[in-house]
Amino acid sequence: MKHLLAILSLLFVCLPAASGQDVTKYSPETILQLIKIHERDPISERGVAARAVILEFADKSDTVLINISERAMPWEADQRTPEAARRVLTGAYVAGNVRSQLERKVNANDSLAGWASVFRAYEALRKHSRGIRIASVEALLEEEKNGQLKARAMEVDGQDRESA
Repeated sequence: MKHLLAILSLLFVCLPAASGQDVTKYSPETILQLIKIHERDPISERGVAARAVILEFADKSDTVLINISERAMPWEADQRTPEAARRVLTGAYVAGNVRSQLERKVNANDSLAGWASVFRAYEALRKHSRGIRIASVEALLEEEKNGQLKARAMEVDGQDRESA
C-alpha cells in the first residue's frame, strides 16, 4: 500500500499545473467535459492534458473521494505494466470514478464506474500498442465476466452496492 501511495504521490507531483489555476474551483460541468475528452482518446495529447487536470482535481478537491489501493488499481503495483499504460489506466479509473460521483452528486468511491472506464481505455491501449496485455486488467475483466466484480467493488468501496 505504501508503495502504491508513493507512486500516486509522484504521479500527482509530476503533473503539470493546469495553467497555474486552482482546478478545485472548476465547475463539475468543466470536469465532465474534460472526462469526455479523455474517454474519447486517453492516449492523444488532448486526452493526456485532460487526464492531468482530472487527476489534479481528484487529488485536491473535496467534491470527490477516490479509493487508492491495490485492490482498486492492481496495475499500479504490477511492475510488468509499462509506465505509459499505468498512467492511462490510472487516469481512466480516476476519470470514471469522478464522472460517476459528479453526475450522482455523491462523494463516495465508485470503483465499478472506474473499472468500466479502465476497460474502455484498455481497449484503446491494446489497439494503439499492438495487443498489449496487462494481466491485472485481464483478471478484472475475467471477474466481470464471471459476475465477481460487484463483490470486489463492495470490498473496495466499503459499502453495500446492492442498494445502488
